Amino acid sequence: PLKKLSEEFVPHTRTLTHALLTLSAVYPRRNLSADQWRAAQMLSLVSNPSQLLNPAHTDTMPCEYLSLETLEKWIVFGFLLCHTFLSHEAAMDLWSLALNSSWTTVLFRDEVIYTHSYVQTYFESIKGYGKKVGEVKECY
Repeated sequence: PLKKLSEEFVPHTRTLTHALLTLSAVYPRRNLSADQWRAAQMLSLVSNPSQLLNPAHTDTMPCEYLSLETLEKWIVFGFLLCHTFLSHEAAMDLWSLALNSSWTTVLFRDEVIYTHSYVQTYFESIKGYGKKVGEVKECY
């Protein structure tokens, strides 16, 4: 079903890809480990007390209301629909980062899709995507 959906989605690929690439500023920052947060002193109140009362000024939209799982679903399945754009380095970096932390996708209650095997079988059905299958295997 995904192959047919991606064929019908061709008129919208540029719009979706642009929207997904805007997540490249937000997703890596949200997907940090606790050790990286401690090293950057992101949660420390005493690291820089003079900055406590100053509001944060950023150019990005606050996405704290969206779960990390939702962002991962958008990235993984969005780039599956627009798989031709995975040849761009920024798109591939974002997609592989999302694949590294997205093992399963919950459909309903206990029904899940194993993301890596699903992506792998989808890319195996497309001619010339043997290299992409290898890259998916590296993300396990």
